[in-house]
Amino acid sequence: MKRFYLLIDCKFFYCFLTNKWIEQFANTDVFLGILIRETRPNKNILQRRMAFHSAYAGHKELTPEMEHELTQLYEDFGEESKAAISCFGIPPLSTSNFDRVRFMGNDLNSQANCQWLQENIQNRDIWLFSRVGQILKKPWLDACNGRLVNMHGAILPYARGTNAIQQIARQKDIKQFSQAAGVTIHYIDSGVDTGNLIRSERISDPFQYKHLWELTAHINQFGCDIYTRTALEILQYPYTYPAGIPFNISQMGKNHRRKEFDLEAAKEAEQAYQQMKLEHQKKSTSSV
Repeated sequence: MKRFYLLIDCKFFYCFLTNKWIEQFANTDVFLGILIRETRPNKNILQRRMAFHSAYAGHKELTPEMEHELTQLYEDFGEESKAAISCFGIPPLSTSNFDRVRFMGNDLNSQANCQWLQENIQNRDIWLFSRVGQILKKPWLDACNGRLVNMHGAILPYARGTNAIQQIARQKDIKQFSQAAGVTIHYIDSGVDTGNLIRSERISDPFQYKHLWELTAHINQFGCDIYTRTALEILQYPYTYPAGIPFNISQMGKNHRRKEFDLEAAKEAEQAYQQMKLEHQKKSTSSV
């Protein structure tokens, strides 16, 4: 029988995915739990996270006090998280508000985690569905033996790496940006976003949103739906699994790195998005 873990960074933005998976899989025997890339916080932080999500679940407007509290509870809280709240409301559960959670520390490739993999994953029919920002090294690949899947917030192979869709926006190329706007579910291999493709979905009109962060929020939200549905389909059929499709190496885009995307780059990306949006609207109007 196939069983699985969800492996995830402790980001507010990823609360939407954990809520989706808990809703879908919490009462099943196949969901072994959530593995969180974070050193276990103290009890006070965990309780404050739980209380915040419970008190403000569904709220789409942030007061200064609420925003301040979120910056204390989640290190990554920023524009994409604010846009997600504005569009979809605050999720009712934090990333760690589940009865089967293991904190893996900040280094997923640590010796302790390699030992845990050997004891709990190796030689078992256990799948890992990942949404983390750290490259998973050989011990993860060996232990999972082809059962390691990732959700990427852009279309592969055109937009690889971290903040890929935002970094591509900075190029101000409407065709390239439109080609990359979407989500990909793929196997993880030893490269960066180079594993065989399982599924990809593209946004039909990436310029229908108010700003780049709203687009990112919608990509994440429908990506959560697709990821959950893909996992359900994999688990549903005990004797099959997605074969995966290798992509054309000639189409492989640049590997965008985290260090290349600072606050100034984020501003440039938003300005570029607005310029492309205006140009796109002009072309659409003139063609009518």
